[in-house]
Amino acid sequence: MLETFAHMDNVTLWAFMAASLVMYLTPVADMMFTIASGISGGPKAGLAATVGVILGLVAHITLAAAGLAVLIAASPTALLAIRYAGAAYLVVSMNGLSAGIVGAKLKQATGILNKIAAVIFGGLAAKLVFD
Repeated sequence: MLETFAHMDNVTLWAFMAASLVMYLTPVADMMFTIASGISGGPKAGLAATVGVILGLVAHITLAAAGLAVLIAASPTALLAIRYAGAAYLVVSMNGLSAGIVGAKLKQATGILNKIAAVIFGGLAAKLVFD
């Protein structure tokens, strides 16, 4: 990785660092979910959402470290199936069909955050399908 940075010209390096900073400071679905849970259910719900997000990240990191990511990347069919399944999940989540009772209560309590999340999830679904 350091070799890649060493071979970048200054303009490219600064542009990369600026884009990375913007991406780092942009709230994503995990953060919006945690904030919305905290707003609607109080500190305990916010903490529970945080723990759930962290456990999900740990599971993804563990599977990637175990080599599952390499196996999936080696099989174009498996990768395509996972991409379409992920896109379908995001579309269903965007409509709130899979959220159930908790999602309905969260939707009532966090109106604008849900609209923002729907736009982001819709964009992610489109990106997964069209990439």
